[in-house]
Amino acid sequence: MSAEQAHLIALACGEVAEGRWDSEFIVDIFEGSGGTSTNMNFNEVIARRAQQIGGDKVPVHPNDPVNPWQSTNDVYPAAMEIAVHRLLLPLVDELQQLRQAFAKHRRGMAEVLHLGRTCMQDAQPMMLGQKFGGYAELTARRPKN
Repeated sequence: MSAEQAHLIALACGEVAEGRWDSEFIVDIFEGSGGTSTNMNFNEVIARRAQQIGGDKVPVHPNDPVNPWQSTNDVYPAAMEIAVHRLLLPLVDELQQLRQAFAKHRRGMAEVLHLGRTCMQDAQPMMLGQKFGGYAELTARRPKN
């Protein structure tokens, strides 16, 4: 793909992301196939808008260069992962605050004896602060990539 094609496609994608062309996405997101129709609908809107921006001087086809070597097997999982990450991002701040609250309770209850119940024993004495420390560590863990 040429630099000019890439630039036009990027401009068109920016407009799509802004929602300027939502009415052009006529294929129902829940249509019954593996997503090929939805994927091609996006490719066609992006290609057509890129052509319009470029004044039809630079050829921009829905398959090449908009969607080269891609399939719904690539696009759908990637789109879902991006969406999930964007939606969960605010939760990271909330978990950080929760971890800090647990850590505060760990320090404040470090000397409070607690009778912890386990599945293998009748009772195991521990400090209540240890319990909150465990909660703090659980909220600090990050998933492995």
